[in-house]
Amino acid sequence: MHILIADDEEDDRFHLKRILIKSGHTVIEAADRESALKTYRERFSEIDFIITDLRMPSNEDGFELISAIRALDPRARVWLATSHLHEDTESKAISCGAEKAVQKIDLRHELSKAGIVHG
Repeated sequence: MHILIADDEEDDRFHLKRILIKSGHTVIEAADRESALKTYRERFSEIDFIITDLRMPSNEDGFELISAIRALDPRARVWLATSHLHEDTESKAISCGAEKAVQKIDLRHELSKAGIVHG
């Protein structure tokens, strides 16, 4: 599976990338909403799954990215990962088109439950 990670935190991208690669996935990284959207537009046919952070630089957020990606491809699989998941955050993510919203600390477990990563 080709997975796009959109997160401005380099350490978070690094750790998630390592987990995904160990499970056999190809990972594409983006540090902000604009580069993630540009990458998706250029490579949408090969990207199977997107994980985006909520907070991004320059007042950008993951909600905007989710909405933009889903406008391009209503079938896109997008998860929102955030350090601060609240009920309203989860509801907004789902209404923007996210398949799931998870707290970053639980991301590996949730990816494992979904069969995306092993162990």
